[in-house]
Amino acid sequence: MRVFGLWYGGNGYSHGEMPADLESWPTLADAKADLIDRHRSGSWDSSSRGQQTGVDEDGVTTLGESSGSLRPGVDDETSIDLYPSTRIGRKKWTVGDYPYARLVLGPRGGVRVESY
Repeated sequence: MRVFGLWYGGNGYSHGEMPADLESWPTLADAKADLIDRHRSGSWDSSSRGQQTGVDEDGVTTLGESSGSLRPGVDDETSIDLYPSTRIGRKKWTVGDYPYARLVLGPRGGVRVESY
């Protein structure tokens, strides 16, 4: 199941804009791993599992290239808000306006999923 989310908080991210700043991962496990990886890197990192997204003229979210650009590292206060999505076609999705869950770093180095 593809996951769409916005990074928020910590030393590297203010709240992004929907849908322009959405990032996407193939699975929830990939989004969790990306949060852990960026936290462990402690600085700028280019080894993201996510993909940038775009929006076409109909307001439909499309998948871009895999993220290879430098991304800021994250700290203990960073989270990812996850948004519901519905697939339409091979590379197009409609993404909901409100998050359904948030990924946060846990106290022992894992990631918690908190429902809204």
